[in-house]
Amino acid sequence: ATLTDRPDAGYNSKGWVGYGEDRPGKSNFLYAWQSSESFVKLPKVGGAGMGVVDKPEKGPMFGPEGLSIPLFAQNPRRARCKLGPYYQRLPGDRTSMFENGEPEVG
Repeated sequence: ATLTDRPDAGYNSKGWVGYGEDRPGKSNFLYAWQSSESFVKLPKVGGAGMGVVDKPEKGPMFGPEGLSIPLFAQNPRRARCKLGPYYQRLPGDRTSMFENGEPEVG
């Protein structure tokens, strides 16, 4: 699978500082486009803990599993998504924001 032109993304209320911390963020969320004109907001679940994993060597991570996007050459350039433990699942109990419900794309 490959990444698509869909602008799935997220909001981190604490910002990125790169100190290697797991940072809380109850108001963080992900969003996934459902069609060309609508999206679904996926809020942080299970309390504020581990809203983002702010480790500069890993790239943006929304929770340890929610959505991670490695950005560095030494890491595989594959985005990963597992909804449920830290961010709400999509309608239909889908656990991935990616097309066809795949957990990893690149």
